[in-house]
Amino acid sequence: PLIICYYTNWSQYRHGKGQFYPEYIDINLCTHIIYAFAKVENSRINPYEWNDESSPWSIGMYQRIINLRKT
Repeated sequence: PLIICYYTNWSQYRHGKGQFYPEYIDINLCTHIIYAFAKVENSRINPYEWNDESSPWSIGMYQRIINLRKT
């Protein structure tokens, strides 16, 4: 069966115990992860948050979700 988990990029900004990062997802519970959000500009899909994509100084949220498959 498919067990789909839904992760929102804004959950990183919650305060206290509500703050949630991709690494907190129990990968044993999910067969698929849906990452929200992205935006469409000029017929292209683009990141929504400043830290969705990786940069030279940090691993982006997209990559952090992808890295869950490697554990």
